[in-house]
Amino acid sequence: MKKIRVIAAVCCVVMGMHSIVSLAALNAIHFVDKKIILMENETMDLELMYDPQNTNDAIQWKTSDDTVVCVDNSGKITAKSVGKATITAIVDGKQDTCDVTVEKNQVSQQDIKLSKEILEIEEGKTAKITVIYESENMTDQEKVIWTSSDESIAKVSSDGTVTAMAQGRVIITAQADNQKKTCEVIVKEKVIALKSISFEKDEYKLKKGQQIRLEVNYNPENTTTEKKAQWGSSNEAVATVSNGVVRAVGIGETVITVTVDGKEAICDIVVQKRPVSGVKLEYETYDSENGWLDSVGEGETAGTDAFRVEAVRIRLNENKIGGGIRYSAYVQNVGWQSYVANGVMAGTVENNQRLEAIKIYLTGSVASKYDIYYRSHVEEEGWLSWAKNGEESGSEGLDKELQAIQIILLEKGSKGPDNY
Repeated sequence: MKKIRVIAAVCCVVMGMHSIVSLAALNAIHFVDKKIILMENETMDLELMYDPQNTNDAIQWKTSDDTVVCVDNSGKITAKSVGKATITAIVDGKQDTCDVTVEKNQVSQQDIKLSKEILEIEEGKTAKITVIYESENMTDQEKVIWTSSDESIAKVSSDGTVTAMAQGRVIITAQADNQKKTCEVIVKEKVIALKSISFEKDEYKLKKGQQIRLEVNYNPENTTTEKKAQWGSSNEAVATVSNGVVRAVGIGETVITVTVDGKEAICDIVVQKRPVSGVKLEYETYDSENGWLDSVGEGETAGTDAFRVEAVRIRLNENKIGGGIRYSAYVQNVGWQSYVANGVMAGTVENNQRLEAIKIYLTGSVASKYDIYYRSHVEEEGWLSWAKNGEESGSEGLDKELQAIQIILLEKGSKGPDNY
């Protein structure tokens, strides 16, 4: 701080042991600095000289514009805002002036920074960047000019709010006074969450050895969720799955599961054996509610799983192998009937007598090439285990009705349809 310095002419007369000070009249006062330059908020103590001698009179201070420079009773001036003002000092009727110019602070490059140097933002979203002032001479009211290097990617408003327009990278610049600071803005793809996944169908029927590719349906279709699928099969002895490709390896049923981002879809895979060559197996049942039902092919269900079967017909069509088929039915209150062959009815109709069990076997050349498997759906028991080549299937003597049957031909030596 600059101090007030008073310069005076003093005349002393020495008389013996005493000193007598004689004060001359004041002729003029003068400012040491006639032109002063200050920065905003800067202070300074003014220096004043007296001619020809010191005085004890008080000093009166004045400013021409106290919004630019103010002065207190001790001669200390404070720069308030940019501009010019004149300071006047008055002593015993004598006065002098000095001119004061107040200039704007010149802030160094280190005095501002941005709240973010890198900003990641999603398409369509907004985020704000702010200027941080480190200098005591700068405030949030400093004017900042914001610009974007590519407004098709991101725009910036006058308050530093960034609006993401499209994917890409852009530089946002903030200019405060003579300084520039930048922020790299990375606009990412808009996130569209996955709600659910599904397959086109709930069930697919395959033949052993066949393969299909399952396609996953996404909801919504334009989801941005990574479509990283995890596949699984509940019974790989029936069908395996890899990257959506299902391979039928054994007769039976399995459930294929796919999971994407915690969402799950399932479908049933029913694997049937490949059709036998040289012969075609067909059969149909007569039930208490519907009469004769449509004939079905091997492995398919004949019956309703609900009403009692009263009769059955089984035949080998298009038989180029030779041999034949024999079957016998166990009838309520009758017992085992004699064997019949190739489409002849086993059981009774219109007598209200249920079938309770059945036996089937092949004869001749076809028996040397194929085994015949069959199983029964029984009242209160459901599907029983597979029987083959003349074994009994059903509930003989237990007073329970047979409600449906399945029959299948398998090549000799192949595994039975245990999971079918």
